[in-house]
Amino acid sequence: MPTPSYVQGGSIIRGVENAQSGINIQSHSEVFNNPKEYIMDRHGGRTGFAYDYDASSTVTISGEVNTATDSVCSAAFGTAMTIGNEIDGYGLTTGDQLLDDITIDQDRESFISASLTLTRIEGLTVA
Repeated sequence: MPTPSYVQGGSIIRGVENAQSGINIQSHSEVFNNPKEYIMDRHGGRTGFAYDYDASSTVTISGEVNTATDSVCSAAFGTAMTIGNEIDGYGLTTGDQLLDDITIDQDRESFISASLTLTRIEGLTVA
């Protein structure tokens, strides 16, 4: 598929930026979490907080399968995966993407599709 050209478009990107092996990406989303641990006063009121101790992101990818249904994105539990559209930032710059779940959908009216959910925790890598 051709790459669109923009006039006065700045750095806008249309669609999904990078392809992913084994799946024609229909959607890709990444949610970032950086929880707070609150410091409480003697009445249970919040007086401050700590953060940047457990940053993580959750990626969800869905689309049509373009490989064998048992090898979409070469996904395997407990194995680090390379995600083509992974974003560094928001307190998260290291860590492996690890598979949480994968769903394969089939019906008479459409192509076989898959949906994967992965989690990346800052600094956590598979040994």
